[in-house]
Amino acid sequence: MLFDVQKDLVLNNDFINSLYRVIAKVVKTKTREIVPVPEMPGPDAEGAEPSEEVKQAAQKSIEEAMKTNQEVERFNTEVVHFQSKVKVAVRAVLSEEVLPEVAIMRLNNYRESVGENLVET
Repeated sequence: MLFDVQKDLVLNNDFINSLYRVIAKVVKTKTREIVPVPEMPGPDAEGAEPSEEVKQAAQKSIEEAMKTNQEVERFNTEVVHFQSKVKVAVRAVLSEEVLPEVAIMRLNNYRESVGENLVET
């Protein structure tokens, strides 16, 4: 009995184009900047305390900045994680006489075929 271990892999052009766009988007994505957290207002030069409305507004802006910074840190962590898995390397330009069309893609998560045909004994 023969087992066909390796099967033909057929990918349509739309899938390949989508894959290239996703890879390019991941590689081009930049990390975001952390938002500066405003300080709570203190007494002015004359020693007068700010009103409660000013303090509440400042506290609200501090909480919003901290929430935004948490989201930015989460986003930056994900970007760094994805970019550590995907890398685009640029090779020197080859002449058309040597190779008219060149596309190189390396996937690290593949399985090697055991053999062309296995015979069960």
